[in-house]
Amino acid sequence: MSDKKKREAKTIQVFLRLRPPNKGELERNEKCDVVHIEQDKMVKLGENPHSYSFNRIFGMDSKQDDVFTSVAKKAVEDSFEGYHGLIFCYGQTGTGKTFTMSNQTPGQEGMMQRSVAYVFDKIAADTSGDYEVHVSFIQIYQEVIQDLLDDSKESQKDKKGIAIRDDPDVEGGVYLSPIKMVTAYSAGMAPKEGTKKVLQQFHKGDSQRSVASTAMNAQSSRSHTVFTLYIARRNKMTDQDYEDDGVNKQEFKGRLILVDLAGCERQKKTGASGDTLQQANAINGSLLVLGKCIKALTDPRQFVPYRERNLDET
Repeated sequence: MSDKKKREAKTIQVFLRLRPPNKGELERNEKCDVVHIEQDKMVKLGENPHSYSFNRIFGMDSKQDDVFTSVAKKAVEDSFEGYHGLIFCYGQTGTGKTFTMSNQTPGQEGMMQRSVAYVFDKIAADTSGDYEVHVSFIQIYQEVIQDLLDDSKESQKDKKGIAIRDDPDVEGGVYLSPIKMVTAYSAGMAPKEGTKKVLQQFHKGDSQRSVASTAMNAQSSRSHTVFTLYIARRNKMTDQDYEDDGVNKQEFKGRLILVDLAGCERQKKTGASGDTLQQANAINGSLLVLGKCIKALTDPRQFVPYRERNLDET
């Protein structure tokens, strides 16, 4: 099998993580025996005879580092080969998506924090290259794309949000405009300084994210967020380079894209009303289309409805 075919065979991987019962479920003595794990890669639901397969299943006692190693580490490595590494967490509200993606508790850091640390570990280990790392951070709130790093008055007043435009240089590609790109690292900086700056930008944007309390989640995300690291590498200039043309040739540009999706909801369970209900309708609608896109990608005969919602097109 060629390297290209090997990569295509591993392009999309799907993992399942089961969270332990929360405080409310324990107090109500609710049973959590609906999901039965078989052989670390298959599950059965209740009495349903059908099994569902995944690349790997993480049980209730799984550790954050195990999840990072199996799920995110390869995506980081792909971004250093010039590819786009994409990770997103999908599930019902209150199932632990944000904990898995971006928990900040020391010792229990999420995939985002561990991925950033790994990015700069790789940069520090590469003594023959010069790197630049830029970051952007957006949220999609009720179909409006908002820049979480742009705190200008003009941005705050813009109710239309960021526009999605066709990229003339990439067939089928799009880009966001205007969007704030922050330089987090460049040649000459210490990698630890880059790590610190990336996390500072994440915390800044995360503090602007829309959240609300519901009956199922005291800190329910009301928007989808996309945190992107743009990683560029050039070979270090040598004396021969200066003697030739003095051009420092680009070796690759890659991206690491970390998506924290808001959870799908049932109004009967969340007790949502007013603005919170309107937010839930927008969340459920975009997740429905995302599911359609994923399903369509499994069948080359189907049309993939990327442009039905901003989440999928972005």
